[in-house]
Formats: sequence, structure tokens, C-alpha cells
Amino acid sequence: AADAFDVRFDAGPPPALVWPVRDEQANVVGFIERKLPGSLGPKYEYPLGFKKTLFPLDHFEGSEAVLVEGPLDALWLHQHGHRGGLAMLGTGLTRAQIAWLRNHVRGATIALDNDDAGSHALRRLATQLSGISLRVTQLPAGIKDVQELTPDKLVQVLANARSIEGIILMGV
Repeated sequence: AADAFDVRFDAGPPPALVWPVRDEQANVVGFIERKLPGSLGPKYEYPLGFKKTLFPLDHFEGSEAVLVEGPLDALWLHQHGHRGGLAMLGTGLTRAQIAWLRNHVRGATIALDNDDAGSHALRRLATQLSGISLRVTQLPAGIKDVQELTPDKLVQVLANARSIEGIILMGV
């Protein structure tokens, strides 16, 4: 998967993984740097002027998206055959990301990190994506994000996603 997305190692300092962010036509629009564990500062770095986009648009297939927070989560989805995986690059969406989703998908499964930020983002995402059929995954206890799931467990979690309306009404 690393080769398909042009992921490279940068010895730093600090040591990091670096890869291009591309638009739908595979034009480079920026780069993501992911510092390796143990490095100081923010985990992800984006170049000055980087406009948040969905990642990886150039590999997206289908009419159903699986929305995750981080780019490594999206790469994990693609590596295991889920070509609708898109990282929001955080817990919220920009106007441009919302517009792209409204024009390209009929439904989305939201698979946010199993933490407070992920939980708090659901209501906002439901509002931002009103009119799109939305489902929400429930990650098992002790699992932080989709890349911690085995391929079989990932299929199960995605298949068991529930309608967002029921989740929001329950006050989650």
C-alpha cells in the first residue's frame, strides 16, 4: 500500500513518513508528514497554505464513502479493499469537502476514532452531511481507530454500522 500512495521515509530530524495529497486527477496539491512515535510536537504536519481536502481522492471508487479522521486510517481501508475510504484530516469537514461529498456519494459510513473528539464530532457531521444517507460504526472497546482492526474485524465493524439518526437520538 505504501508504494501505491507514494509513502516515503524521511530520516529527519524528526523521522517521519511523507506522502503526497492528490486531487481526483492525481495532481499533487500538498504533502502530509506523519512524525514517527516518540517525536515531539504535533503528530501530523501540513505545509503552509495547505487546504484541507479528502484523502485519497485519486484512489476513491464507488458511491459510498467510509469517512475516517486520519490519512493512515484511509490507507488501511484501501489496503484491505475498501476503496471508498476517505480521511477528513481531522474530525470536521470544510465547505469544499462537504461539496465534494454531496456531488460524489449517495451514502457514507462514519468511522471516527474511539475517543472524545470522535464522539463529539458525530452531531456536527450529521448536520454538515444532512441529505446524505449516513451510518456510524462502533469500534470495539480498547480499539482507537480502524487501522487497529484486523481485516476480518474491519469488515464486521463496517457491516454492523447503524443509521446515524438512531445514534444521535440516543444522545451519543
